[in-house]
Amino acid sequence: MDAAEALWHQAGTACGGDFGDEAGAGGGAGWDCGSPWEWAARHGPTDPLIGDVSVKCFEAADAALARLAAPRLVRDAVAGFAERYVTRYRCPADDRLDEARAAASACDSAPISEGVSP
Repeated sequence: MDAAEALWHQAGTACGGDFGDEAGAGGGAGWDCGSPWEWAARHGPTDPLIGDVSVKCFEAADAALARLAAPRLVRDAVAGFAERYVTRYRCPADDRLDEARAAASACDSAPISEGVSP
């Protein structure tokens, strides 16, 4: 979530707080706390298992937030985040990587002025 725009912080907070308070929400997603966190940090939701579990987590969060009568604003933030990232097996850091790749591509294709070395 550290790479997320401020707009999405509410979604992360709602999901994280939800799993701490709602009995069985994290377990319902099928995630084991003994899982390889380093692998998760390196591959994120592009890994099929992590991506699938992420989708289940957000489905569980949506259901829990409904049971807890969370404000519509919070539920919409969670749903928007899920739609933008989770269901596409992406995370906010992917936006930053896309920006960096686009910038690098623009630099690669920029003509070099005559007499100026790179």
